Amino acid sequence: MTKLNPMSHDYFTTLNNRWMSIIDLRSSLQRAKALRTQQANLIARLEGQIAATKQSLDASTKFLTSSERLTVSSRAVTAKRKELVESSRTERHKLVTDINVEFEAIMDSDLHYQSAVQVLMRSSIGKDRRTLIAGQIEHAGPAELLSLAHLAAATGDQEMGAALVTRVSTLPASGRPFSSQSLASALVGATFEEAQLIFGEIEAIIVEALAADKTFETGKTDALGKIKAALLKRRNDAHKDRLDAANGIEPEHRDRTLVLLDDGKPAPGAGVTGTTLPDGGGVRETPAGAEARSEG
Repeated sequence: MTKLNPMSHDYFTTLNNRWMSIIDLRSSLQRAKALRTQQANLIARLEGQIAATKQSLDASTKFLTSSERLTVSSRAVTAKRKELVESSRTERHKLVTDINVEFEAIMDSDLHYQSAVQVLMRSSIGKDRRTLIAGQIEHAGPAELLSLAHLAAATGDQEMGAALVTRVSTLPASGRPFSSQSLASALVGATFEEAQLIFGEIEAIIVEALAADKTFETGKTDALGKIKAALLKRRNDAHKDRLDAANGIEPEHRDRTLVLLDDGKPAPGAGVTGTTLPDGGGVRETPAGAEARSEG
């Protein structure tokens, strides 16, 4: 995303600043997945026609030498692919364009999902209870703030959590009894990680769609596209594990996988290893918080 100066007078008019709720993000991703499935089915059908052409030629040219058969088959398959590429261009390009529309819509909204703290502070804005709690803890000390943070995390109280994050932000960094990011992760980590997973999945979908279309048009595997898709899968698996952890689900074990090109050989540098399991949840204390606990 382009880095713009928030103090610029045209910051909010030049920035991609689309808002999508987590429900909107899910819906857009599902539309993109459906379009990608349509594209895959279309290309599979077209490739089937090319394969049928080759099979028919192989059966009718048995009397030719191997080199002659290869030449005839290669020319016929190339001609058939060219024919199908042209006849399907409009339909194929519309599918890729429609997938890109969903991709742009989702990625334009990533500004609103930069951190769990951002999601938490937005979740209860304007709520009277949050304002009431903020007034009650205005003069609370570190030990009380830490205790309330544990209570908010244990009960899933986002309004209390947001009020606490606001309160500790007024304290010197060295004197804050708990990590705001840790508390936010405990309260809205699942929503934040789901958004990150959606951003990763939509990127993988557009990469796969472009690679599939290029592969069909050229008849050659888009190795770079396959490698990039594999790397995106690794990142998405990491997000999926964190989302599962946030929802109390044991992250699944992922074996090492390789991207294979047409010759069956691994693509250079394309190893995809298992993801690292996320740290435990809860409210992580800072050194100041441990000291406050002992004093409390």
